[in-house]
Amino acid sequence: MGIIVPFLGVFWQVLNREKPLFSNASIRSASIQANTPRRLRYDGERLETYIQVAVTLYVCGTSLQTLEYAYYGRITDIYIPSLILHAQNHGVHLEDLAFARTHWLTPTAISFGPRIKPNIIPIITDDQDVRTGTLEYMPKTRKTLGEQGTTYGRFYAPVSLCCPSRVSLLRAQYAHNHNITYIGGPFEGYHLFREKGQNDAYLPIFLQEAGYNTYHTGKLMNGLSSDQMTAGYPKGWTYSEFLVDLNAYFYFNATLSANNSGSGSVNYDSRYQVDVIQEKALGLREDALNTEKSFFWGIAPAAPHMEVQLTGRFTEPLPRPGDESLFEDVEVPRTPSFNVKGQGAVSWLKDLEELSSTVVEYIDHVHRQRLRILQPVDDLVEAVVQRVEEAGAEVAANTYIIFTSDNGYALGSHQRNPGKSLPYEEDVLVPLIIRGPNVPSNVVNTKDVHSMPDLGAAILGLAGASVTHRDTIAEYWNGAGDEGTMSTLTQLRPNTTYRSMHVTDESEDGNETHDWVYGVWCTGERELYDMTIRPTHTN
Repeated sequence: MGIIVPFLGVFWQVLNREKPLFSNASIRSASIQANTPRRLRYDGERLETYIQVAVTLYVCGTSLQTLEYAYYGRITDIYIPSLILHAQNHGVHLEDLAFARTHWLTPTAISFGPRIKPNIIPIITDDQDVRTGTLEYMPKTRKTLGEQGTTYGRFYAPVSLCCPSRVSLLRAQYAHNHNITYIGGPFEGYHLFREKGQNDAYLPIFLQEAGYNTYHTGKLMNGLSSDQMTAGYPKGWTYSEFLVDLNAYFYFNATLSANNSGSGSVNYDSRYQVDVIQEKALGLREDALNTEKSFFWGIAPAAPHMEVQLTGRFTEPLPRPGDESLFEDVEVPRTPSFNVKGQGAVSWLKDLEELSSTVVEYIDHVHRQRLRILQPVDDLVEAVVQRVEEAGAEVAANTYIIFTSDNGYALGSHQRNPGKSLPYEEDVLVPLIIRGPNVPSNVVNTKDVHSMPDLGAAILGLAGASVTHRDTIAEYWNGAGDEGTMSTLTQLRPNTTYRSMHVTDESEDGNETHDWVYGVWCTGERELYDMTIRPTHTN
């Protein structure tokens, strides 16, 4: 004989069994607490966030048992039947529960505890690739982040160009959705970003609405000149000091916006840019910790980007004093694509000639300069980790530190001068290391494929925002240009508009069954590469 029991608007029918747990009893109430921070995990397909939910069951007013498990949805969408039936895995035998009627629990039926949201610190470099092994020359980053977190070996820039990729992070969108597709002209960065109203709806604003303080030091996006900031300063920041165009890529003459407004800026003529950004960022960290709010703390040096002169010419980047003689014998790795034309070369790539020994020596020199410039970045990462740890175990245990870059960089691959803009691994494969709550330590993940919008979505998810997942795409719409060529002028490359998609799949036993990259160019040409046997895009 069964009895009908009310449970928070959900009606249950409890059937008799040999020794029923709730014989002759009613479930009068339940309390659901979300007392721990939202966490991050990878399920093999996508970045997901979850909260650890504690459910306490009461029978006739007496607390029976508290169950804890991970819940991946929004707290307001908890489905009570699934919660209670989950108790079976915790020794509470409710197999006899049947449902006469069920519906979604409303927010008013949930008793919330205080939610401690995690602190989030992204450190974003500029033009740092993976293929030339740049992380191998950053031992402090590998020790403080890599050994304490997870390194993701298949993380891609959606556009192999600075500004579009950064906006993809800030908006959790691909470039064909946010339409910031280039860095100059009619597709200019910050000017178009503000003109399209995106300055009113992007990451820092969403985070502030979620209860965060937001800070940023360094590069936000291209086109952030004094005039543009005076016309409309980037919104959503509790405090910010942005690298200001046109000398954002000067290593000894950088200018930062001052006092979180476009009305003034400070030039650091005699100091090294990365050192200044480290000093400023650590100062903001003190401000961030002097509040009960969780914080987002963006740090973005321009390293290891080439220097860009006021004329628009690209020149080799300048290392910090004392680092000029490092890595004298290092060369660009001679991969199968180095100074080799692919059998199926498309567009202007098929017209390139083999690089001369002089150009190859120059490319090796640029590579060494880039590695030297990453040394102060390595110091910056270590300093940030140390400051977080000095803040105490509670802060350190509730802080995600993310290291990545906006796009990759090609050095001699496919017979190219230094530069980026193509859908090949050198241009779009970028570092990603994450350290933080529930992130496995000292793990290298070479299975899961993610892109910059996924990272933006994950950050919003950690803050409690709800976003949809998107596929992994690389795309480009404009002409490209070689950087730092042996000639006095940058070489422009027309017909560099394409869309490329990276598609992977795996069998039920977890073995990858295919890994393809397919690209379509504005010239009508197409490329298809099996990355399991052709990872260098050469045939």
